[in-house]
Amino acid sequence: MEYNENLNNKIKESMSKHGIASGALTELERRMKVGGVMDATSSSKIIDGLQEIIRLADGERGERALPEEYAHFIVEALGTNNPLVSRLMGIINNNNLVPEILGDSYEGYKEAYDNNDILMSKEALGKLIARHFLQN
Repeated sequence: MEYNENLNNKIKESMSKHGIASGALTELERRMKVGGVMDATSSSKIIDGLQEIIRLADGERGERALPEEYAHFIVEALGTNNPLVSRLMGIINNNNLVPEILGDSYEGYKEAYDNNDILMSKEALGKLIARHFLQN
């Protein structure tokens, strides 16, 4: 994912308005060399009352990951029962677009998500939303 400072500033502003903060990756995540993660299941309150849901790598790698992690947050916040999310995930699955969207990372995600179609579709949807952010 490319890095767009203006987009990242808008995302951070939006996150702040909604009480969401980003933090640092855990040691395990750093060793896995991920750019960022969105983990709503283990969010924690930080000192100023914001919820830390997104964790990012230091530097530009983390900044490049922010749009996608924010997109994953949006998908999770809306939920898979949301008509828009459900419809988009259906289109992705019905047209077998997950491998194309995930590209070279497909096999890694397939293994990490134990070939779970829902998780794979959510990953692909997050990537598509992040690409849309970057194009606009």
